[in-house]
Amino acid sequence: MLKRFSKVIVGLLVLSMFFSMNTISASAQTDLGSVAEYIPVSVNFVYISSFKNSFDISSSGQVSITSKVSAYDIDEMHVSGLLQQYTDGQWKTIKTWYMETSGTNDTLSGTCYVSSGYEYRYMSYVNMYADGVFVESTSYTSNSIYY
Repeated sequence: MLKRFSKVIVGLLVLSMFFSMNTISASAQTDLGSVAEYIPVSVNFVYISSFKNSFDISSSGQVSITSKVSAYDIDEMHVSGLLQQYTDGQWKTIKTWYMETSGTNDTLSGTCYVSSGYEYRYMSYVNMYADGVFVESTSYTSNSIYY
């Protein structure tokens, strides 16, 4: 009887782990040094409904970034974007963007120019607040682009 009960418990634990795994997938589309990725949000998120990011470097060295966030039942979201350059064996932040909003949908976007001869990547972070209390966050890191 105890062995059978143990097998049932183990089976339920395995099933619960299977259903609670974070299944974020990403698809990348590249075109002449541009990267656009969409991350469908898994069932583990309660407040974040979508988080879409894009990162591009034009032939003249102009960087364009976008982080579009949609959420449910929140009062405030904070979105940070960091442009990083790979120098001396490490990623260094060379430009930042930041946005706070009281809505449930918003877009952080920005541009700047970079020097040629380096790898660049874009990182973004979003923090959600409900009733003034932090409730959820996620982040994104693009593929690197050599310019």
